Amino acid sequence: MKQNTPQYQKAHDFSKRINSLLGFRYGISPPVSDEKPRTLVRGGSLTAHCLVKNEQNWVWFAINSVLDFVDKIIVFDTGSTDDTVPIIKTIRSPKIKFSQKGPVDKKQLTRLRQEMLDQTKTSWFMVLDGDEIWPRTTIAELTAAIRQASSKQQAIVVGQWMWQGDVYHYSPVVEALVDPLAPKNLTGYRLPRAIKMLPGIQTIGEYGWESYADQKNLNVSDWNKERLIYIKNKFFHASFLPRSSTREKDREVMMRGPKTRFTKGALFPKNVILPEILSAKRPQQVPSPWQHLTLKQAAVGFYYRAQNLVERFGRQVGNL
Repeated sequence: MKQNTPQYQKAHDFSKRINSLLGFRYGISPPVSDEKPRTLVRGGSLTAHCLVKNEQNWVWFAINSVLDFVDKIIVFDTGSTDDTVPIIKTIRSPKIKFSQKGPVDKKQLTRLRQEMLDQTKTSWFMVLDGDEIWPRTTIAELTAAIRQASSKQQAIVVGQWMWQGDVYHYSPVVEALVDPLAPKNLTGYRLPRAIKMLPGIQTIGEYGWESYADQKNLNVSDWNKERLIYIKNKFFHASFLPRSSTREKDREVMMRGPKTRFTKGALFPKNVILPEILSAKRPQQVPSPWQHLTLKQAAVGFYYRAQNLVERFGRQVGNL
């Protein structure tokens, strides 16, 4: 997309708004790293990249929701102090390549994403956060899009239902957002979730603004519409829900504390079906996903939200 055009400015403003609201990591044109472009290694179809810390509430569901549809899942743990690691180890599959990397800072986290790229031998990779749960219809649509993609189509953009309060409610704020490049019938916030392993594909920036770029250092978020495929179905994202055993464990993870919401969103429309994996038989140490947000949790949430506001204000003052 050319800069200094109305289309670019609209997309740029949209990205800034989203990153401010959600703290997601796919903004437009972050600083370029010194990473050298890598040589493409060709191979199978799809590898999932799953980088986690303190994700015990959702990681079992996330990995299992895509396991039947990918060739390989590279999972790096970055110093979990809850039950994330033993829960991952309950998933016995030769597709999973699991490593414990220990605690990392923002720059080191980006380097781990590059290490995942360097280990990828398939023709595409997908980003799978430890709190992203895919219905079978959505992951099937994504893999079908990969098989049908033309040589010019190099990234697949996927929408998401953002859970808020519990799995019975979603964020109407996120759902009301409109991606300016998406077909008009597709609403809600959308992310590039699968990217072709082009020659020189690389990670750039640091955590909070890291992204993927081609060998010309062009951020995937800046790719023109001809390089993108938008699919209809969505995955479910637990970014606003508690993801570890306690509030303290969630706050051990970079930038996570302010994301958690302790208010109910809107009830899902009746035609929305939750991911099948939520109803699957799970190991005993995997928490139930079916817990409702209680009045007590909502009340405590008022304190947490005040805590978040104070911390945000402190960071802004510190940046003056």
